[in-house]
Amino acid sequence: MAQAIVESQAGTLNVTNQLHNHFGKQMADKSYSSAWENWRAHSLLIANEDSPYKSLFQYGNDYKKWAKGLKQLGYSYWENYDEVLIKIIEEYEIYRLDKINL
Repeated sequence: MAQAIVESQAGTLNVTNQLHNHFGKQMADKSYSSAWENWRAHSLLIANEDSPYKSLFQYGNDYKKWAKGLKQLGYSYWENYDEVLIKIIEEYEIYRLDKINL
């Protein structure tokens, strides 16, 4: 969720509204019929067996390790991508979503 907030500038980017695309570099120039479809494609990108990001699942719900891992694996061009994600997660208490039992 923090990635989408950061990469879409909280949904204010034109690409987000026109293409239903909330994610930057990894999903660039792709159009989706809905935000759900975009979020699902992003989840599959991260979780795919061949994905370089698949290794991040070893960190479970440790959002700090996930953020640092995304940066280390080159997910974003931003030099401080991990720090920005951690700030958003903590500022909006997004980590609380990890404790919800569905």
